Amino acid sequence: AVETGTGTIKRSHAEGLINEEVERARRYSRSATLVMMGPDDWEEIVNQRGAEAAEHLIAEVARSYIENVRSIDRIIHLNGPDFGALLPETNLEGAQVVAEKLCAAASELFGTQVRAGVAAFPEDDVTGQGLISEAEEALSFGRIAQITVASRSLLT
Repeated sequence: AVETGTGTIKRSHAEGLINEEVERARRYSRSATLVMMGPDDWEEIVNQRGAEAAEHLIAEVARSYIENVRSIDRIIHLNGPDFGALLPETNLEGAQVVAEKLCAAASELFGTQVRAGVAAFPEDDVTGQGLISEAEEALSFGRIAQITVASRSLLT
């Protein structure tokens, strides 16, 4: 379930992991959050540095994400330069702090702004798929509105 190049959870295993965490949070009346992160101007980075250097950069950013979260948190490689962070036992406010830290570290490595979308259980949705959709929507909104860390609480 772990990618060799990045040391992160493969996307194909992510949904099951997120569903599992949502079930655990529901059963024990706990919080859980999902953060989705990605850089602005990825195409430009690839054009400037080349595809091979861009691949190395993705692996470097993945290591940075892993180093900046707790051992119980899971970093998921979503697609290209985009990653997710599954944060058990973490409420929305805590996730926003983590997301800001991850975005700052990754922005430095990418050389461009990294944005994040945050979705919390049970505030934003009560299903794994719902959290994924909410986090994706928040990330899209953040990119459009030029907000570093966006969440439904900012959308409403």
